[in-house]
Amino acid sequence: MIPNVIELEKQEKIERKFLYLAPMMKRTDRHFRYLARIISPNLHLFTEMIPVEMLIYGNREKALEYSSFEKPVAIQLGGSNPESLSRAAEVSAARGYDEINLNCGCPSRHVLSGSFGAYMMQNPKLTAICVKAMRIATPKEIPISVKIRLGIDDLDSYGYLRDFVGRLIEAGAGIVHVHARKAMIRLTPKKNRTIPPINYAWVYKLKAEYKKALITVNGEISSVCSVKVHLNRLDGVMIGRYAYARPLELIDFDRSVFTKPSARKKSDLEIINRYLNYAEKQITEGASPRKVLQHLFNLFHGRPYAKCWRQLLAKQISTGTIKIEELQAQVRKLT
Repeated sequence: MIPNVIELEKQEKIERKFLYLAPMMKRTDRHFRYLARIISPNLHLFTEMIPVEMLIYGNREKALEYSSFEKPVAIQLGGSNPESLSRAAEVSAARGYDEINLNCGCPSRHVLSGSFGAYMMQNPKLTAICVKAMRIATPKEIPISVKIRLGIDDLDSYGYLRDFVGRLIEAGAGIVHVHARKAMIRLTPKKNRTIPPINYAWVYKLKAEYKKALITVNGEISSVCSVKVHLNRLDGVMIGRYAYARPLELIDFDRSVFTKPSARKKSDLEIINRYLNYAEKQITEGASPRKVLQHLFNLFHGRPYAKCWRQLLAKQISTGTIKIEELQAQVRKLT
């Protein structure tokens, strides 16, 4: 369970350092989260962004589905209606999620057209009302968090960011995850990850001003060294695309943050065996082979035999079956 701010104040010796897997659309589904948990036992996982309407009017059980093996896991909600967010937060808490997050940073056109995601950064008052509604609807021991950008378009001064975050904290947010770039509406989500300049200094200033809130940083974090630099100033770091592109390196980040005791580094074959046993069960229960196996494509990123591994996976996906023995044999041959 992720401690809330009150618990942190009571526990003077607690190590206030957290490592998060960033929420990513079409990436951090329950299958990738399961793989990430096999590799890293201490990583705090995040769902993809889930529109609140899906939890109210859609297949709620499917949307909320996760394995207890994944815990601690946070759910990210997308919406801008306080009543809907209140209800979604309530059902998420009842389902056992360890943190409930409001997305105020996604810059996709679909999300912006629905008046949520990064759009929320244009309306501090509404965002604070949404956070307060979520806080009231959930038990106090479950943190309410918000994932934001530094700003949006011309609303990108440090003063605006500081006041925006202050409203969130006053409304009941105990954790603020900051993608250290502003959002630009005219850019695609891909370009929003590269063109707006990164600015960690503003995130550090936020932490200096709001000492009692947990402040984490996201954006271009791709090395153990950078994690250690950020943790000297902040409460946590969030790793996104790099983690998906190089999942086996998650254990290195884990061991750099959680050192007492350090997590055991598993062999490639052990990781594959555990995940394939999970995958076989999921497919037997009706899951799509593609959805279950696609997260393994990057497993051996950068290694000489990565191409052979991807070809074998592609072949099995095309046939719609998993041949565990064949995949295991390939791992033994290539590692």
